[in-house]
Amino acid sequence: MKLDFNNQTINEIIATIDENKATEWQLDILNFLKKYQELNSEIQINEMQGENIFTIAMKRENIQNTVKELNKYTNVKQGDTTLIANSITMKDGVIALAQAIEGKMEAYCVEPTNDIRIPYTGQDQNTIHWGLNYVYLTEAQVQQSSDVLHRIEKIAVETNGIKDETKELLISNNQDQMIYEVFSVKSFPIAVRKLNEENYSTIGNVNIVRSNDGQLIIDSPNFQERINTQKAVVINDDHSFRWLTSGEYLDDDNDTIINFDHIEEVLKPYIATRFVVMNFPEKESGQEVVTLIVERRYMEEFNYPTDGLKEHEIPKQTFFLGEFPENNDRAAIRKEVKRLLTIN
Repeated sequence: MKLDFNNQTINEIIATIDENKATEWQLDILNFLKKYQELNSEIQINEMQGENIFTIAMKRENIQNTVKELNKYTNVKQGDTTLIANSITMKDGVIALAQAIEGKMEAYCVEPTNDIRIPYTGQDQNTIHWGLNYVYLTEAQVQQSSDVLHRIEKIAVETNGIKDETKELLISNNQDQMIYEVFSVKSFPIAVRKLNEENYSTIGNVNIVRSNDGQLIIDSPNFQERINTQKAVVINDDHSFRWLTSGEYLDDDNDTIINFDHIEEVLKPYIATRFVVMNFPEKESGQEVVTLIVERRYMEEFNYPTDGLKEHEIPKQTFFLGEFPENNDRAAIRKEVKRLLTIN
């Protein structure tokens, strides 16, 4: 089923669809198109909440605003080919189809599936490099379609935090591809960045703030209430944002990001045994402070220079552990060390 938004209006496309012969998924597309062409319309969309599905209403205008900015960021061009393999009753399908409409793309629609296939576009398959110009995918579709991903010029992946295995699949496919990570809340796009870039840029009518404990809060007409993403964040002056890494800690008192990896690199030449730096409650006050934990079986005088460290980076306390975790993952070491200190 091909919908050519590059050469036809929505009404013209609707007229080509025979309701008597259309399958259920094709009727879902038809009903969406009828609603989308209406000004000031609200579109009924299913939303997963845990294991349950609820129907919500989203304003056409809000969907339009989001996909237009997403199209601009991903450099979608008029006449680009795309594949709609998502259910139009769900948000990912709505975004994929609305992108095709607003971008005036040629959309090849198939029955919803995670196992996507490159459609026959009429081009010479022996000479063209790309099978499709752009596709909006879920992580499940990426995971189950690894054999065709290299034939897609631009891929946008909807995620709430992309998995390492998904990232590896995408990176290993084609070095000429452009891959975008679309951060979504309740399956609706909030921000986008190129894969492996640090900062996200918000899209659509979205306001972001940081909670008292440093987590990202989303305020948008796309949701009935403000949403705390439970993700520690750094918000930049231009309203882009990035997540705190596993080696960083937000010092609320000083509104400062402390980089444990950096502190460890500075101290490494002066500490002969294994050690780690992390946040841990101070003995006296109970407040979280920068803490140095060193592998050592016997207490003895211990000193190290603090040149190269800022005042807020200097450890406020030192603990010694006889049984120090062995792991190449610094985040895993910090987690285990914190557990050991807590139980001792």
